Amino acid sequence: MKTEDFTRLVNPGTEYFDIRKFYDGNEQGLTRVHRDGHGTVLKEGAGEEGSWFATYITRAGSCFSIYKEYGPTGIIKRKWVTFRNGGAVVGTRYVFDSNGKPVSAENEEEGFLFTPHQVLQFCEENKIDPFSDNTCIERFIERREHTFYYIIRYRGEYEGKPGIIVMILNGRDGISERVILHAGGRPGKIMYEREKPH
Repeated sequence: MKTEDFTRLVNPGTEYFDIRKFYDGNEQGLTRVHRDGHGTVLKEGAGEEGSWFATYITRAGSCFSIYKEYGPTGIIKRKWVTFRNGGAVVGTRYVFDSNGKPVSAENEEEGFLFTPHQVLQFCEENKIDPFSDNTCIERFIERREHTFYYIIRYRGEYEGKPGIIVMILNGRDGISERVILHAGGRPGKIMYEREKPH
């Protein structure tokens, strides 16, 4: 799996959405999906009566997607990069004012010492396909305890048992904290839980 620099996929520059092109032949403003000859997928959507517009781009062979949201005049409001399939935000989350000027740049990596690339490497080593539509990588921060987690959901097998697997990794060191198996429509069963130090 190639390593992709997700920090270069978005920048704090002002951008504009082509509203006229979006509505051309699409008067209802329905979500559109475009695929180019190289395998890149672009999804475009709009809020009711053009209250907002959004794009979601996933390049061929990329484990990341680019989300951009625009205001009713087509000026950028916010943008960031996520793990593909609607996963967690990675890198920098940019927010803009009504004129498209940057007002904040929040570092989503703060507190996560185990990097997104290390999570993808973990997936590869454990035969978890990050390109599958059934795989989603999310993150969670327990603010009270100041702990950080990655949550990997995928369809596969754990100890020979098939189903939907939820694997929780420590966001500081990548050590597996818990594995839950959802099989045959039954409630999730904890298959592994890391012992807490006494």
